[in-house]
Amino acid sequence: MPVKKENTRNKKTKSTIAQTECKGRCQIFKRALDVAITGSIVFDTKGKVIFINSYITDILKYKPKELLSKKFTSIVPKEEKEQVVPLPTVIKKLKKQSVLESHIIISDKKKQLHRFQIVYRKQKQDTSYIIIASVVDITKQWELQKVLQETNNNLETFVNSLHEGVLIYNEKGVIIYANVSATQILAVSKKELIGKKWLDASWKFIREDETPFPREKCPMQKSQETGKSQTNVIMGIYRKKGLIWIEINTTVYNVEGKKHIATVFRNITKELIVQKEIDQEKQKFEKAFNNSPIGMAIVSLEGTWIDVNKKIEQTLGYSKKELMKKTFQDVTYKDDLQKDLNLMQETIGGKRDTYEIEKRYIHKNKSIIWASLHVSIIRDSAGTPKYFISQIIDITDKKNKERELEEKMQEAERFNEFMVGRELKMVELKERIAALEDTIKKRTYKQKNI
Repeated sequence: MPVKKENTRNKKTKSTIAQTECKGRCQIFKRALDVAITGSIVFDTKGKVIFINSYITDILKYKPKELLSKKFTSIVPKEEKEQVVPLPTVIKKLKKQSVLESHIIISDKKKQLHRFQIVYRKQKQDTSYIIIASVVDITKQWELQKVLQETNNNLETFVNSLHEGVLIYNEKGVIIYANVSATQILAVSKKELIGKKWLDASWKFIREDETPFPREKCPMQKSQETGKSQTNVIMGIYRKKGLIWIEINTTVYNVEGKKHIATVFRNITKELIVQKEIDQEKQKFEKAFNNSPIGMAIVSLEGTWIDVNKKIEQTLGYSKKELMKKTFQDVTYKDDLQKDLNLMQETIGGKRDTYEIEKRYIHKNKSIIWASLHVSIIRDSAGTPKYFISQIIDITDKKNKERELEEKMQEAERFNEFMVGRELKMVELKERIAALEDTIKKRTYKQKNI
């Protein structure tokens, strides 16, 4: 009997020691969790919360007893409860896997929402298991993510609203993004663009002179090789609906140390067609301008020569280079200048669109050149004066002939006046002779009668 009592006493002592050691380990374990920089919730295998550390109580503004007395789902907003993974499900899944991650939104005592990232793990506790949920408040990151997502959405909306096409290539030269305008300009679907490389054989590029555009000279390839942006590169691309012309700009940037290229391009096909037509008209004008049999000049609003043709050089005796350093005022005869300037100001002011006068110019050799001047003003689409087009016809010979004719007419008039005067004098002389003869006759008659 005494032996049995001694054995029973020893067993109780061992049990008490074991319980004391367990309680000691639990206290140490709880203290360790309580000072952790992340939240911790400990469940038993039946799902009962047996510990919540101060990280969580501080964030949620609850006392530990308040939280321990509540159901975990009671602090989850109603609209978020469907997102909560039930604890029985957690326990069941942890039998097959060691870790389970989840996210949950919890309302604190002041009804403010917090988003938590929760990682569930099994932990052996003597002969049983407990479940430790490591909790991190990711509210700020979540809010930042929402802002970033909204920003990305707004940015994508903005990029999709652009008339320019936008393509983004990764470090391997593969298209990873295409906006709506890119698909419209290139006449392909987004699905056809994503995953395609710029070196793909299906791309057919040409230069402005319609010769093949070398692959190594393509702006995307040059940006990839040099890391530098390429600007205002004009390329022709053959697509399903035919040839189009685009103007390309590329920008190089890094994402997590990997080189990416953003390509922005616009359809300039119509612009090039219009430009070619303008160039053709310009060539026609320049040909007519330079080969005109009369003097033609483009003159600024201030009177400087912008351009002159060969006939102007011949008429005034100055080379084009010499005239570019002068104004029309410098070669105008002083007495004719003010009239020309007055008409020019009336034209600039909108009172007239053209004017025509005869005026004198001073030749390089200081001789006087008479010219018939016709001036037209050129305005932009807003009606603002830009420059003058002057047509100058040398009428010096005409003026000289007119002067010679006038001199001859004056000489003839003087001769006529002389002849008329002479005739009048002859008539007067005849009358005086006749009167004298009559007087002599009368005296002779009287003498005979005496």
